[in-house]
Parts: sequence; C-alpha cells; structure tokens
Amino acid sequence: MRVSTPVPANGVMVMPNPASDRLRARLPGPALRPATFVLTGIGGIVMRRADIPVGAEEAEMSVADLPPGLYVWTLESGGAVAARGKVMVAR
Repeated sequence: MRVSTPVPANGVMVMPNPASDRLRARLPGPALRPATFVLTGIGGIVMRRADIPVGAEEAEMSVADLPPGLYVWTLESGGAVAARGKVMVAR
C-alpha cells in the first residue's frame, strides 16, 4: 500500500495515512479551548478518543489493535465539529 502525503482538513493534519500502529492529529496551532480527536468505525461506533488540552498542538492514539479498514476521524471543539476526514488502518 502506498503512503500518501497528509492533506490538511481545516488546517488539521492526520498522519500517517494509512496507519498501522499510531495515529497523530496535528493542529495548525495551539488549541484555544479543549478539543477531542475521535476515530469512528464504518458503523458509526466510536473506536478511540484522545483529549487535546488547551495549548496542545497534537494528539496521538494507538490503532494497533483495530481491524484494517476505513475510519472517519473528527476533531470536536466547543460542542461542534471543527474538522473531519478519513484514514485507512492497514497492516
């Protein structure tokens, strides 16, 4: 499987894509309010959450035990979706 260059969604970069072990979300700057990086499976089930405190610029989560496939990531802040994209988990 080929490795793709991260494409920012609303300034948020999620990498690597595809991921096999760890997944990282990088914000365009320090978080101005608490945020949450959420990884959701095809059926809409939340598989992982990572809190991003005020002042942080990234979050990381393990995807090592998730089944291979397509997932949707969401960055939530202030009760709203700030960014959303797709990521592939592959072995």
